[in-house]
Amino acid sequence: MIKNILENLQQSCLLFAIAALSSALQPAEANEGTAADLVVLPRWSLGHSASGAGYDGFTFFDGFIPLEQTPGRELTFLNSRLSLDNGANPGINLLLGRRIY
Repeated sequence: MIKNILENLQQSCLLFAIAALSSALQPAEANEGTAADLVVLPRWSLGHSASGAGYDGFTFFDGFIPLEQTPGRELTFLNSRLSLDNGANPGINLLLGRRIY
């Protein structure tokens, strides 16, 4: 059952990666402005690292969430990762950070 779930998750990750790559290949628009105009947006990613070289593979979900910001000056954020290895063992990383420009 877990094997089927992981296989379906791998297929979903592949489709997600293809969709993300196709949107990344679109030409970027030129933005003009200053650092004061910079607003950091939340972002997420989903991926899989295959087994090999003595390491067990795992699937992960990353998230970056700005909690408080003054555009172009400072940013407080939460960076997290949820992981599930091929043996169905879960893991979590949480990082609370602050950037001052």
